Amino acid sequence: MLTTMLHTLSHHTCLALLTGFVATALLMPPWIRFLKAAQMGQPIRSLGVAGHEKKRGTPTMGGLALLLGMLVGVSVTQGWGIISGALVVLVVLHAIIGGLDDWAKIKKNHTTGLRAWTKFIIQVCLATAVYWLLSTRMPVHTLYVPFMHVDLVVPSAVYWLWIIGVLTGTVNAVNLTDGMDGLAIVPVCGILIAFGLMAGILPPEQTYLTAAELVQVQLLCFAGAGAGLGFLWFNCHPASLFMGDVGALGLGALLGGIALLLRREGLLFIMAGLMVLETVSVILQVGSFKTRGKRIFKMAPLHHHFELSGWSEPQICVRFWLVTALLIAAAWSDFL
Repeated sequence: MLTTMLHTLSHHTCLALLTGFVATALLMPPWIRFLKAAQMGQPIRSLGVAGHEKKRGTPTMGGLALLLGMLVGVSVTQGWGIISGALVVLVVLHAIIGGLDDWAKIKKNHTTGLRAWTKFIIQVCLATAVYWLLSTRMPVHTLYVPFMHVDLVVPSAVYWLWIIGVLTGTVNAVNLTDGMDGLAIVPVCGILIAFGLMAGILPPEQTYLTAAELVQVQLLCFAGAGAGLGFLWFNCHPASLFMGDVGALGLGALLGGIALLLRREGLLFIMAGLMVLETVSVILQVGSFKTRGKRIFKMAPLHHHFELSGWSEPQICVRFWLVTALLIAAAWSDFL
């Protein structure tokens, strides 16, 4: 398996990773200076964790430079094609939603931006467009079951709901996890690298893609991972800037879109297990408070519960990263 994995790492994939990193690292300093001059600072929840008050005013929308760095990595390695272009369009459209949300928060100097239902409806419309595009490639809708290596044939309506769940779930899971310095970007980079390796191993007939299109996905994954690492250089604790919703929603759409194209959504849920728990913690917290008037966690999302339990921010981040690394390794056992 190791030999097969290494065989998929051509000089183009390595170049995509390095170019994405360098481009993002070079874009970040002038972008940070611009954000500071424009007073594009991150609002902080008044009822949030007390230690986070010192982060008020830290430049946000760093995800824009991250996504630009990823595009540079794809361009340098000539990774453009129909599939990579479609994925980038999906990412950009979600990033626009996130950017509008960031802008609304900054203008109001409040942590609430666009209405939740407005964002959700737009995300459902985008997911429906993805469903239509995938249906043109594979009229019979199937879902791959990890570890059992079987494909379940499902009705069109079920598959449509599945795509909505995968895309909206991933987008919002990344956004909820992005609450501490480096907490979200490291798992995202790890998952992108894992997907990049999968794209080099999976037979085309097990995906929605041809062999040439799998190469496009692989280059995009490594360019995105490199850009994410370049962003981490400035986002590690204490962060010089945050990615904002523009980055979180864009990266979430990238992960969800790639998982759907590779037909490995189940493996995404495993690798992003902590992000899933972050989302579930918010759902449970809100549901419990509205129905019983009681909270399950000290604060949601889950990372704030651990913070209020005495864990430091670096401890939470590193421990979350380690668990994610183990979950990625567990997902890889599907190929054994």
